[in-house]
Amino acid sequence: MIMKKRKTNLGKRAQPAAQPGASKALIPLDTARIADRHRKKLEKVRQDLETAQEQWRQYTEIERPAYERWVHLECGALIAELHQMKEEYDYKAFLLNEAHARSIFSGRSLRESLHDVQEEMKRDPARDEPPPDPDAGRDFSGSGRESDADDEADWEDFFSRLADEKPKRRSAFLEGARLRSLYRDICRQLHPDTGAAMNERTKQLWNEVQEAYGNKDLERLETLRALCDLEAGSLGKSTSCSRLLDLIKHFQKGLRSLKSLLKKARNNEPGYGFSTWDNAHKTRVKHDLQGELKEGVEHLKFELKELNYILKDLEREPASYQSSRRRARAAEPW
Repeated sequence: MIMKKRKTNLGKRAQPAAQPGASKALIPLDTARIADRHRKKLEKVRQDLETAQEQWRQYTEIERPAYERWVHLECGALIAELHQMKEEYDYKAFLLNEAHARSIFSGRSLRESLHDVQEEMKRDPARDEPPPDPDAGRDFSGSGRESDADDEADWEDFFSRLADEKPKRRSAFLEGARLRSLYRDICRQLHPDTGAAMNERTKQLWNEVQEAYGNKDLERLETLRALCDLEAGSLGKSTSCSRLLDLIKHFQKGLRSLKSLLKKARNNEPGYGFSTWDNAHKTRVKHDLQGELKEGVEHLKFELKELNYILKDLEREPASYQSSRRRARAAEPW
C-alpha cells in the first residue's frame, strides 16, 4: 500500500489572526520622554567624567610633580651618579659594537676597526646623515606621447564616468556645504573674539574640530557641535535622540580611557597617592629607592670594569703582535 506524504508548511510561520477592531495605523512615539531619559543619562556620565578628569589632574599636576621633587631631594646624588655611569657605558658599548660590526663586514681586525671608529668619533661625533639620493634631479616624467586615438578613448572614458558620478557629486557637494556651514558655526562659538573663554577644555574642542574638518568627518563635527552646546549650557530641546546618544558614547569613551589611565597609575606608578603618605611610609619608600639605586650603581660599575678591560686590551697593541704581523707579511709570496 502506497502511503501519501503529508504536505507540511514547516518553513512558513503561521500568521496570527487579526484582532477585531485592531488598527493598522502607525503609533507615534513620545520622543520627548525618551530624550529626557537620554539627557539624564548624559548628565550622569558627564559628572562621572568630570570626577575622573579631576582625579587625573590631581595626580598629573600635583601628586606626581611633588613625588618627583621629593625623590630628587632624597636620592638626587645617586640618580646623578647612575645617569653619568649609564651615559659612559652606552658610549663605550656603542664603540665596541660598531667596531665589531665593521670587522665582520670589512674583514679587518677588531683592533683596527675600533681605531677607525674612535677616530671618526673624534672628528665628527654626530655623523648620522642620510646618504645622498642617487635619483635626485632625474626626470621620471617620461617623454612619450600618446596617440590621438588613445587620447580620444581617455576623454570618452572620463565623460562616461562623469555622467555616472553626477548623483554622487551632487550628494558630495551638499555634504561639503553642510560641513563648511557647521564648521563656521562652531568656530564662531569657540573663537575667543566672540567672547568664548579659551580654557583647556575649549582648546581641546578647538583642536578636535580642526581635525574633524580636515578629515571631512561630518558626523564627528555634528557631535562636536552638540558638545559645544553642552559646554555652553545651550543644548536645546530640539537636540535629537541620536545626537544625545552620540554624546553619551563620546563621554563614555573618554570615561573608559581615563579610568584605564588611573588604574595603570594606581598599579604601576610609584608616586600615586603621594599626598596621602605619612612620614613612616615615606621613610620606607626612600630606603627601598636608595637600595635599588645603589644596586644599579654597583651593577654598572661591574659592567663598566669589564667593558674598559676589553677596550684597553684592544687599544693596546703589544710588541709580540706587531712582530708577528711583520713576520707574516715577510712570508707572503710576491
